[in-house]
Amino acid sequence: MPSTPRELTCSAAAEDTCQCENYRNIDSPYYWSPSEKNCRTCPNGYLSGYGYNIQNSLNSITSRCYRVEYSSTLSYSAALASCTANAAHLINIRNSMEMGVAAYWSSGTRSFWVGATALSTANTFTWRNWLSTTVDADLWCRGEPTGGGVGWGAYIHGDRGDCLDQAAVTTNLYFICEYSV
Repeated sequence: MPSTPRELTCSAAAEDTCQCENYRNIDSPYYWSPSEKNCRTCPNGYLSGYGYNIQNSLNSITSRCYRVEYSSTLSYSAALASCTANAAHLINIRNSMEMGVAAYWSSGTRSFWVGATALSTANTFTWRNWLSTTVDADLWCRGEPTGGGVGWGAYIHGDRGDCLDQAAVTTNLYFICEYSV
């Protein structure tokens, strides 16, 4: 495992917005820990996905680590179980920068499950870790969500760009786990 990088910069306005020396590298194993105010290493097999200049975002900070599953496709519940077995959950996408990070890994034709489902109301998708938070309309592909309904999950549509689509939770897709540090 590489040694922990030194801290690079901290904002004078907010102590918890610091960057590690690798902040331009989306596939880095390091993240900034606001609670420890230090650079830390993600768990084995996880990457920080800093997202530098993704979606033209000035925000290149994330204190989360991600594991991208390219080797097998699973149903939504099996993907969720795989993440949970490693003390993680399916990725929750909070903003366009995080969508850009996830879309970076799905570029091409790969589609990945994310942590949003329609559990009680058709076409109202909520993030699994924040059941009261609905998926931001700006994250959906044009015209989505349509059809489907309860028992459907959201996924990053690999060949439609940086956006979410929906599928029956029985569909087998790749997936991205998020480890909140």
